[in-house]
Amino acid sequence: MKIGVFFQTWSSHWASSNLDLGEISTEVDRVYLAFASPQSTYTLGQKTFSGTGMDFSSDFGVVKNAIDKLHMRNVEVIVSVGGATYPFDHYNAQAAADLCTDLNCDGIDLDWEPVGGFQEAAQLALIIQDYKNVIPTKKLFVTGWSTGAFPPNGDAYQGMNIYGLVQKGGLVDGVNIMAYDAGTQYDPKAALLAYRKIYNGPISLGFQVGQQSWGGAVLTQEQADDWARFTIEENPNNSVFIWSYQKPADFDAQDLIVIADNINPTVTATTATVTIVETTTATATATATTSIPFPTIPTLESSSITNYIHIIFYVILLINMR
Repeated sequence: MKIGVFFQTWSSHWASSNLDLGEISTEVDRVYLAFASPQSTYTLGQKTFSGTGMDFSSDFGVVKNAIDKLHMRNVEVIVSVGGATYPFDHYNAQAAADLCTDLNCDGIDLDWEPVGGFQEAAQLALIIQDYKNVIPTKKLFVTGWSTGAFPPNGDAYQGMNIYGLVQKGGLVDGVNIMAYDAGTQYDPKAALLAYRKIYNGPISLGFQVGQQSWGGAVLTQEQADDWARFTIEENPNNSVFIWSYQKPADFDAQDLIVIADNINPTVTATTATVTIVETTTATATATATTSIPFPTIPTLESSSITNYIHIIFYVILLINMR
């Protein structure tokens, strides 16, 4: 199956040639350069990383040569914009497009992680449209929150990707799910199926190796194999990605790459339904069936104005989806 990796630019060693970026494992099909800032001031022809947010210590030309080397192996290279460090409060889509052009990258990934979570849900649709406008012939990806496609339930982040993907998902070439940092009860299979309800293109399920940044979970070899197989069985065009390529762990990125590379995508796509259990960590279970019904409106324990707004918003989404 296809494999993507997020490459930490701040972890890349300085080189005058033969940068480590160009030596990524041969099994990898797509590399996301983490991260460019949405507020980047880069202009076409600048050819330095000043003002981009990227933390390469090597010269611009050295990095571009490494990207060209990856292209010779038919590896896609994507500029990932955002991440936890860089918010989209203000953004310069043209700067990202110019950086993408000068590096000869294949597209842009929108790693949208707003501080306001669900309260900023409408912003994603605008961001998708604005970035696609400046890269009409290049690929555009969205990296979605772990619980971003589950029905809104009052949690700060749950459901925050629904509106943007329902409205503008047709402009997106693929959705990456950050299926981690969500606690030990989180179910990546349910997350994939929830995203499938709102997006019909290729989905890439994300794995974080080692100790996760939040929630206490640690990925095991058995989980990786099970979840990767489920991903490709759901749709043979799906894939997996790893956060991150350079992160040290007992079961590390190289081990995960070996597992994913040995999974054959020549399977029949299946459909499934998912039952969402209302919880702040979005515990969920997935059960195979022949169809994917629209979810019911979640039952909310509180009668606060905020929760009523969540219900109204969710009803509107369901109407649009039908």
